[in-house]
Amino acid sequence: MKYVANTKLKSQLCFQLLSLLGLWLAMTGSSAIASNEPIKESPLEESTPVATDQTSLAADSKPVQPVVQISVQPTTQPTTQPQNNPEVQKTSPLPTLKTSQSSSQVTILSPANASLLDVPATTVILRIPTGTEVELLVNGKKVNANAIGRSEVDTSSGLVTQTWYGVALDEGENTITARLVGSDISQSVKVSLRGAATKIQVSTLESRIPADGRTTATVQ
Repeated sequence: MKYVANTKLKSQLCFQLLSLLGLWLAMTGSSAIASNEPIKESPLEESTPVATDQTSLAADSKPVQPVVQISVQPTTQPTTQPQNNPEVQKTSPLPTLKTSQSSSQVTILSPANASLLDVPATTVILRIPTGTEVELLVNGKKVNANAIGRSEVDTSSGLVTQTWYGVALDEGENTITARLVGSDISQSVKVSLRGAATKIQVSTLESRIPADGRTTATVQ
């Protein structure tokens, strides 16, 4: 009986020890959990700077837009520069210079220089400035102004085209001169007129040709 009572006491003591160990382990576990709580808070604290970094990156990315706008603005400015108009105005006096140069010229359009003619009279076409008079000479002889049969005025260029009909030529070489009245400005061309035949000579290959009305002759 004493042995049984001793074993019960021992078992009760062991049970109490086990319960004490369980309490101690529970307390140590709770303290460990309490000590780990700040560790859980640290990722939260670290996550907040990430958000700030993202906001800073977003803030850094915002200035990119004005850079694009600045690059666009200079491209649009040169396209709207009306600086070409003064250059056009500078080039506008060029036609006036041409007309002023042509105001002191006379041109023989027809006949061409060094041409060969078969008819003893030809048509002469002249171009002179508006408001001027011209005289036509052939070999130094003045041609009657009644030979002018047509005049055309070009108001844009300030020139007049005159056509002289039936201007007589001499056999051989002729010099046609157009000269502005009251000045020394002139132009001359030389043309040649074929003369009339003075002699025709015919020769044959045969030395004698019978006059029988049937024999033919070969003309060289």
